[in-house]
Formats: sequence, structure tokens, C-alpha cells
Amino acid sequence: MKTKIKKTLTLCFITLLLFTVSCSEEDGQPGTNCLLRRIVYDQTGSLLLETVSGGKIYQMKEQFKEGGKYKTLVTYGFKYPLNQVAIDDLSDDTTVPLILVYLENDRLVKVEKYFSDSGVTLTHVITYDGAVIRDELNWEAKSGDKLKYGYADYFLDDSGNVVNYKQFNYDIEDQSIITQTEDIAFEYDDSESPWDGLYFPFFANIGMVDIKFFSKNNIVNIYNKVSSQRYDYQYNQNGLPTMLSVSGSSNEVEFEYINCGD
Repeated sequence: MKTKIKKTLTLCFITLLLFTVSCSEEDGQPGTNCLLRRIVYDQTGSLLLETVSGGKIYQMKEQFKEGGKYKTLVTYGFKYPLNQVAIDDLSDDTTVPLILVYLENDRLVKVEKYFSDSGVTLTHVITYDGAVIRDELNWEAKSGDKLKYGYADYFLDDSGNVVNYKQFNYDIEDQSIITQTEDIAFEYDDSESPWDGLYFPFFANIGMVDIKFFSKNNIVNIYNKVSSQRYDYQYNQNGLPTMLSVSGSSNEVEFEYINCGD
């Protein structure tokens, strides 16, 4: 039997891409372009986006706060070949990009994630069929052995939000067996999402892409067959989320912006 590719892989925080929020226009005056500067994901940890003119990211830093000051744990560099985005761990001397994004007509079609310690490559193949986006996830070991993880369908509404998500996983022992594991519905606010266009944390995970990656607005309600969950937000004067809190938990995420004309 072929060597199995383990489902559990170690991966630290990775990948952020360009993100510019177009703020609203008032009294006929053009709106400013707010740039996402930092995501604070707990009391000490955050992600810092360093951009060049126009908002394109050239570095992302994973940082933690100690004694009131941020210290950098990992720095990732971004390169932009034609129809690609290459993200490198600047502390790793491997010649293979940590993450390689493939684009067609500025639309995501494939993402390859390489683990230098194990030689495993995870590949997301993204296809589009009307209002349905499909993410197919496969693993390949350096030995050449391959394993199909599964696929997920993302059903979009007219506003460009994923309102229904269905996931199907292949059996590791018998790849002819596939089982539906998720069927989730979502509702949204009317504000632009700070997650829109970000490759971190969505392609940092081992599994399918989080639905927030494909949605233009912010989730307020999540429903599945047995439970529901609500997300609450605080907004700045431009109508952009500055704080996300999850009902029934102490989890909070903060978003900091620059260039908003505040």
C-alpha cells in the first residue's frame, strides 16, 4: 500500500495579500482607500501588513506584544510574478515558495502550499460555475504518492457572499468513498469585509478554505442542523469593522486601518 500522507501537519501563521477597502463617498466627494494595517487576534498576538504605494503587500509579520511593545516572530516576503503571487518564509532557505498562488484574469484558480520539513504539497484547485465556487484539496508527498482530501462547494448570493457551504471528504483508506461532512448557512451585514482578498488565515489551514475568503460582507449568523452562532461587530466612521466578537465565547478580533482620513 502506498505511503499515507498524514492529516496532521505543522503550520505557523502565513500569507497575507493586497487588501484595500473602498470607503463610502459622501456629498459627491471621492471616498478614501482604507488600508488594513494590523489584525489583532488575541491579547498578545497580531499580524502586521507592510505595504508599498497602492496597498500592495511586500511583507507580513507575525508579532507578539511583550511589555507594551510588539516583537516579530516570523516575516514573510511577497513577490508578484505574472499571474502569480509567491510567498516566502524569509527565515527558510528553501528555494520553493511556501505558498504559490495562480491567477487567471485576476481570479484565483490554484494555490500550492509546500511544507519543507515533510516535503508535502497541498494543492487547492478552485473552479467557478455560475454562482458556485468549488475548492478541491489534494495532498502530494515528495515520494509522488497522492491523496484526495475532498472538495467543498460555496454557493453565492447576488451580493457576492457565500450563503451555503457544503463539504465532502474522501475516505483515507478507500478513496472511492466520499461523505458529506458539512452543510452550513450564513447571513451577512452590509459592510465590506476586512477578510476579503486575504490569503491568511484561510490558506494557512490544512482543510478547505474558510467561506469568509469568498465573501464580500461580514458574517452575522451561522446555522447548521444542530446549532447557530452570531458574530457582532463594532465599526469605524467609514463603516468598516474594527472589532469582531463571537457569541458565547470570549474570542475577539481587532482590525486596524490606515489612510482612512480619520
